[in-house]
Amino acid sequence: MKKILVVDDSALMRRMMCDIIESDQRFQVVDKATNGLEALDFLTKNTYDAVVLDVNMPKMTGIQLLEELQKRKIQAKVIMASTDTAEGAKVTLDALELGAMDFVHKPENAFALKEDSFKTELISILEVICESRACNFGRTPVREESQTTRKVVELVRKHSGTTSGSKI
Repeated sequence: MKKILVVDDSALMRRMMCDIIESDQRFQVVDKATNGLEALDFLTKNTYDAVVLDVNMPKMTGIQLLEELQKRKIQAKVIMASTDTAEGAKVTLDALELGAMDFVHKPENAFALKEDSFKTELISILEVICESRACNFGRTPVREESQTTRKVVELVRKHSGTTSGSKI
């Protein structure tokens, strides 16, 4: 069974995400955190097959947690989950540059979270991430690793109206 850490400041969203993940017998949510600081504490003490990480949280955002994980060279397979729509492209690029392996758009309300399309997408991403041997932390950041990756990120930023190097 794959061990999952879920990080979300909303108790309802956290519970529903856990229910979705645990509805598949291959996954078990072994820890839950309400913000990036709590998640950092868990990640310094434990290893997980995947981390589902909210973007906007008090005390330490998901992006700030990714920066801290990278700084401390803590390995984790992170899936970013956010309800952001207007800044979604920017947040996605920032998260990927900082080591997130994938990104899922979290519905804004609990009813939409129950839809099969979200559940299917989340479980599919978890399956791939958990089976992946790759881990984006503890190595050179994506933005420094590959000129091709850097060019793609710059191109997407240019077309989405964001600028290089901007952080939340």
